[in-house]
Amino acid sequence: MPSPKKLLFSFFLLSQTVLSFAQTVTLPLNLDNGLLVPYGLPSIKVQIQGQTIPLLLDTGSADGIVLSKNIIDRLKVNWTGKQRCSMTQSGKRCFATFFIPTLKLGSFILHDVQGSEITKEWGNWPYQTFHKTAAFNNGIVGLAVLRQFNLLIDEPRKRLVLISLSDTQHLYNTQDWLELPIQFAHQVNLFTPINYEGKTEQLAWDTAFIPAMLKSEPRWKQAAAPCSFQAELTDPKAKCVTVKHFTNQKYDFPATEFLLLDFPGFPFAGIVGATFFQQHVVLFNFERQKILVQP
Repeated sequence: MPSPKKLLFSFFLLSQTVLSFAQTVTLPLNLDNGLLVPYGLPSIKVQIQGQTIPLLLDTGSADGIVLSKNIIDRLKVNWTGKQRCSMTQSGKRCFATFFIPTLKLGSFILHDVQGSEITKEWGNWPYQTFHKTAAFNNGIVGLAVLRQFNLLIDEPRKRLVLISLSDTQHLYNTQDWLELPIQFAHQVNLFTPINYEGKTEQLAWDTAFIPAMLKSEPRWKQAAAPCSFQAELTDPKAKCVTVKHFTNQKYDFPATEFLLLDFPGFPFAGIVGATFFQQHVVLFNFERQKILVQP
């Protein structure tokens, strides 16, 4: 695996009106949920009302924050009396919503963050073993919070860098990085269009999905083969396909192993998930509406 390009950070303690007093924050990423080797789900630690709470990092969720009842019972939250519904692997799920006054991510401080309560375990993981830590049981930090920053997700170095959208001081040598446009479906689901054999596909980007997924379709079956993690799967007939020819016209998308899954109701061709993030440094530049991937 090529080492990530050197990132040049200049740290300035400049006051932010709402968010914080720093331009960047670097948080450790833990990769100890899910399949331990090599497809871990990333988690970070946040602070709410003086409590340090580990949560999964989930770019596939439109929520700001999702918390379990056990965590909510320890906090003071303002319930809205409304529900938010979404389509998950387990089908349609609806969640009661609330606001929390402040959320701390390192030295960044966010106010009036909307959240949802999760009442049962999320996901329908097709694996023999699936390791779960406190972060998995506590909840997630989702896109409504994360898109308030530019994000450097560096799983190879186990770090998450949050960069203020107003920051013009940080310089990144990303000239040779793959660049893809960020789009949002219904203003919430993050995806990128990408070309395969002359057809434009839409792939969602989800740090909390193991491994990476393509919807099972006849066109993939000819190239399907046993997965590199086949022994972990509960379905012995499950197959994977390694796609080498996605492109955005300028660059080839890095070869990626995708698990073929039936996913009724899912609006995209597939998900860029854990198998991809574990191998690549990814910069979500929400200010420029771009995703950049270190080759």
